[in-house]
Amino acid sequence: MKKPFKARRACRGMTLIELIVVAVVLVILALMLFPAANSGGGRHRRSIRAKIEIVSLVTAIKQYEANYNQLPVSTNVLASTAADFTLGTFGTISRTSVTNASDHQANNSEIIAILLARAHFPDGRPSPNFEHSRNPNRLVFLNAKIVADTNSPGFGPDGVFRDPWGNPYIISLDLNGDGRCRDAFYSRAEVSEVDLGSVGHFGLTRPDSSPTNRHAFEANTVAMVWSFGPDGQADFSKKANQGVNKDNVLGWK
Repeated sequence: MKKPFKARRACRGMTLIELIVVAVVLVILALMLFPAANSGGGRHRRSIRAKIEIVSLVTAIKQYEANYNQLPVSTNVLASTAADFTLGTFGTISRTSVTNASDHQANNSEIIAILLARAHFPDGRPSPNFEHSRNPNRLVFLNAKIVADTNSPGFGPDGVFRDPWGNPYIISLDLNGDGRCRDAFYSRAEVSEVDLGSVGHFGLTRPDSSPTNRHAFEANTVAMVWSFGPDGQADFSKKANQGVNKDNVLGWK
């Protein structure tokens, strides 16, 4: 089992590959500003937008880590006993519930406020970054459109960042600093297991294939970000490439 520790790895700058990824994202975003194609393009455009926002979230998390030598999480998350932590659907209206395995539960509002350097949520409540405690230099790492309700895509009054279909982005973080991240949904063998081996769907792997460690699929990254996709659903009983899970938009795929 992975054991948590609170110290992060040494501060790193962005690699050349990460800078190239950011540049590609900006080019795609610029192209999307032109008039879109006609029939059938709406769903595809929103999937592209979700992918862009997911890449932006992962990049923002890595930039924050490079600046502060820690991940952008609340003190409640840091105090949890989890080796990795999933900011899921807790406190939101969602057709599928994805929650963290530990005692503390949270949605992505706990990380978005920190990345946006906001001491308060749009509805006036103090955020986990109250008095800029988690982002003292007030650096803005993420661009997110502010919206007036909790159903629209963007940064809502409750502080949740929602995808183009109005569902919260799911964010999992590598809290123990081993460079590997387990998501509360995609770590499950029912979702990611291909056979009894260590290689799972969409590039996820697990440390071993023993029966006691079946639900340990993880990605080689500090952050896993994904969206429920157009249907707004995920199914714990289906494989990652089947049923309602097929259209999920994944940041590591």
